[in-house]
Amino acid sequence: MKKLTINETSDDSIIQIDDQYMTIIMFEKKDYHNAKELDSLTKTGIYILIGNDKVYVGQSSNQKGVATRIKRHYSNKLWWYKAIIIIPKFIMTKAHYDYLEKTIIMNMNRHGNNLDNKTYGNTSPIVQEDQYQAELFLAHVLKTLSQIFHIEIYHLNQQYYIEHLERTVNQLIAGTLEDYE
Repeated sequence: MKKLTINETSDDSIIQIDDQYMTIIMFEKKDYHNAKELDSLTKTGIYILIGNDKVYVGQSSNQKGVATRIKRHYSNKLWWYKAIIIIPKFIMTKAHYDYLEKTIIMNMNRHGNNLDNKTYGNTSPIVQEDQYQAELFLAHVLKTLSQIFHIEIYHLNQQYYIEHLERTVNQLIAGTLEDYE
């Protein structure tokens, strides 16, 4: 049985969930100054910045964690309004993070997202076992984001979400929306 914990933060607009594999933090840019105080942001991880018409995927595998990258993007990337940060609870190497970042960027590109990334990510040599571990982790991330937040990260363009919201509202009206178990 999986245990999922939704942690309360001092600010209701910052959502943090934890399970045995990861922590996911989601906040709006206007709440950055409160979010930057979270201990989880001092750890390494992957992050996605979402804007009205573009998306950016990044990672931080340095000792200062994701906080330093988000701080830089807060000032340099004015277009984003929401951040999703994924912090694994097990040790990952730079090769893991490079593989995850590159995989997410390539899949987002294939699905027609307007990416702000200038490259397809870094490439580090990765052994097959670590690649498999990264793939399992990514599958868990995608499933959690989909089932808990109803976010399909490969479909972050505005048209997809308009259609998604229409489907969700219709399911609510029809009483067919399923709960997460």
